Amino acid sequence: MSEITRREFLQYSSQLASAVAATVVAAQFEPLTALAKTTTANEPGYAQSAGDVLSLPKGGGAIQSIGETFSASPFTGTGNFSVPIATSPGRAGFGPQLTLQYSTGNGNGPFGLGWQLSIPRVTRKTEKGLPRYRDCNLPTNGTDLDTADCDVFVLSGAEDLVPFLENVDGQWKQHERSRTVDDVTYRVLRYRPRTETFDRIERWQSPTGGDVHWRAITKENVTSVYGRTSQARILDPSPNKQHHIFEWLLEETFDAKGNHIQYEYAQELKEPDVTRLGQSEEHRDYSSQRYIRRILYGNIPHSTELLDTKIPKRRNHHYLFEVLFDYGDIAENPDTPYITPQTGDEPTYVEQTANDWYLRPDPFSTYRAGFEVRTLRRCHRVLMYHHFPELAEAEKSATTLVKATEFTYRQDPNTQISLL
Repeated sequence: MSEITRREFLQYSSQLASAVAATVVAAQFEPLTALAKTTTANEPGYAQSAGDVLSLPKGGGAIQSIGETFSASPFTGTGNFSVPIATSPGRAGFGPQLTLQYSTGNGNGPFGLGWQLSIPRVTRKTEKGLPRYRDCNLPTNGTDLDTADCDVFVLSGAEDLVPFLENVDGQWKQHERSRTVDDVTYRVLRYRPRTETFDRIERWQSPTGGDVHWRAITKENVTSVYGRTSQARILDPSPNKQHHIFEWLLEETFDAKGNHIQYEYAQELKEPDVTRLGQSEEHRDYSSQRYIRRILYGNIPHSTELLDTKIPKRRNHHYLFEVLFDYGDIAENPDTPYITPQTGDEPTYVEQTANDWYLRPDPFSTYRAGFEVRTLRRCHRVLMYHHFPELAEAEKSATTLVKATEFTYRQDPNTQISLL
């Protein structure tokens, strides 16, 4: 075949292929074009019929669509699922937003395998090794500091916290200030997340250096305090290592309008009665574990102690709303009057004795903190109470149970792990 003949043949083949493709495309899209013409609502005589609505086929049999609350992470491949906890909205919507979050990457916990409660905390990073409990601060004189052996702090929902630096007379120094609270002068060091969130995060350190807590202020001027007291800290129970704090739990939150939320935690007993679990539970120290006990909000009167000189205290307020967590130690039908602040007493509840706490059949330990954190309990119920004096006449008590979220567990037949 000559060169000219080959060129003509290729041109003819290309034209033929284009004509065939155009015919196929027109045949495919002709019904949709006709449908578009017949479903124009502005034309006279328009009447929508069942054939005008396009609907996707529904899965049946073994093929089902994924629920809206379930999602898969495209980066890690883990499955995530969330269940809201029934709570009452606070004043101006200011109240705890509690959800029970499941992830296939989570370990065991007080709510069973894979489940965690959405309460933020500040913890030491253990991704690359155990914590050394070295809280290195950048020197104020601007000299270099080797931070290779220093611990990195992580705030829930944010990335690593890094020191906030400022240029002072040509030298980079960590932002630092002093504040006095309850006659104690704290050294306040500022941090910021590695990815900016426009939150003001501060580490408050006492003059002795061992008493440390955190504060985070959002751009909406909502302040959260983490681990202000020992009841909201997971620390080494050894007598000479009380300054080894691994986690600072959220203890209180307040805004500029006087609304206040108080979080309370229950400490595990130092020597609980674990004879029913076998000899492997003997000679352990369980006191490092903390369980969320209750959340109080809807304070009356509104809090006026919002400056740096004071932090709101629960003893000065009466709370209208309470979320109570039951670990098997609360009576089936608690009927306890709420003590008003005029009496100066703490509210009490009908609780069973400490040794009657329900022991989970699958106790477990974690050692990421460098010491043992043993979990013996699991949550059975989340109770929502209202403390309105107006209800006392009808209910004979100002304490009224309005909502409850109950959890049922089953044991894995092979591992005996609690599954919610």
